[in-house]
Amino acid sequence: MNLREKLQNQLKSNPGHIAIQHKKDDEWIGITYREFEHNVRSLSSYLLEEGIKKGDKIGILLENGPLWPLAFFSLIFIGAVAVPIGFEYTQKEKEFILKNSGCKKVISSDFEFFKQIRKKAKKEIEYIEIEEDDPACILYTSGTTAEPKGAMLTHKNLLSNIDSLYRLNIATESDSVLSVLPLHHIYPLTITTLLPLLFGGKIIYPGSLRAELLLESMRQTNPTVFVAVPQIFHLFHQKIIEGLKRIPFPFNILLNAIAGCLYKLRQRTNINLAPYLFRSLHKKFGSSMRLFVSGGAKLDENVERDLFKFGFTILESYGLTETSPVLT
Repeated sequence: MNLREKLQNQLKSNPGHIAIQHKKDDEWIGITYREFEHNVRSLSSYLLEEGIKKGDKIGILLENGPLWPLAFFSLIFIGAVAVPIGFEYTQKEKEFILKNSGCKKVISSDFEFFKQIRKKAKKEIEYIEIEEDDPACILYTSGTTAEPKGAMLTHKNLLSNIDSLYRLNIATESDSVLSVLPLHHIYPLTITTLLPLLFGGKIIYPGSLRAELLLESMRQTNPTVFVAVPQIFHLFHQKIIEGLKRIPFPFNILLNAIAGCLYKLRQRTNINLAPYLFRSLHKKFGSSMRLFVSGGAKLDENVERDLFKFGFTILESYGLTETSPVLT
């Protein structure tokens, strides 16, 4: 099994389901699995015509959005090796990665470019065989004492990690994952792109990291899983605490007492009644949020405890790029 076969199985199972939802000109646009497959085949056809072959290293220099998974899977379909590059990197950093990895070309463009490709591409393509131990991507990690080092991950590396996450119920075919973290890091690439697409879920690109616009996107699209770094959850926690401090006496004392009782009940029985007590708070994150996932750094214990106390479920993950990446 390889990433192409895994996605093709999903494309056959859920052709009419929404794979990607993104915001453009204040309007939410949905891309079905059928449309996504057509776009991937079009771009991969174009890449083949441009002389890209199996094993070639191709850079991806794009911001988070629907073009990112399109570029990644178009390379995967023809057996090329994706080399994600941070859009915010300096010119020197970009040039180092391109040279060090041996990139043949870079995918970095806009919708108009992809529209032209879609019209010109061949409909039928004979794809080359891909082995599970073939390289799928090279991810560059931040250097501490020297230049960044590239970690090569195979199809098997990524699939084994994704299958494990699926079995843990991190994201399933019924989930909608809000994607905000930069995809040139393996952690968000795995959890917010590969996991939902390979198991029939949906990716939501809010288009902004501003707190008020992010929350507005949550209320409009109702994601079920939100993956972020501790700093974002710290900001959420700060806003929540500030709001609770404005509750007048003695209602604040009563609310805190009830919340404490529900917290102990959840700890002992796993019964979570706090969302009913903090209904208005939960609605700020949409009507379907079931899971927060924090990674990339240590999450403050007070933030984790309080969010749990308010009825949210938050997981803290840890891993390394070389481990594909989630370890625990």
